[in-house]
Amino acid sequence: RLRLLYTPLAISIGQAVLITPLLVTFAYQALEREKREVWELAISLGAQSRQASTTLFRETMPKLLNASLIVFNRAIGELGVALMLGGNIKGFTRVMTTAIALEVSKGEFELALFLGGLLLVITYTITAISRLVGGER
Repeated sequence: RLRLLYTPLAISIGQAVLITPLLVTFAYQALEREKREVWELAISLGAQSRQASTTLFRETMPKLLNASLIVFNRAIGELGVALMLGGNIKGFTRVMTTAIALEVSKGEFELALFLGGLLLVITYTITAISRLVGGER
């Protein structure tokens, strides 16, 4: 028996399973888009394969970081995985989204709104950083 259910490790594994396809997709898109331009330019300017790879990595790093921040934003707002695998146990597996759901179900709307606002501030901050780092216009 693994005894994973209702543990922080279960939540972490569940979140990883949830966000990995998103991260791979965003990273692949960033690399594929840049590869055509940067790789071919580096090779045509006389760079060896290793130098072209280093250049490609340097050029795509902001986009890869941007992808990571977008996926992190998705993960911190996730309720289902945390609730199903973590169980919302006070002091052990309760996360912000499960705390919001609990407070709403108890009728404690003030605290739920405060936590929701805090979650929005966190996600907006990460989104702003993502736009700055990713060079989005």
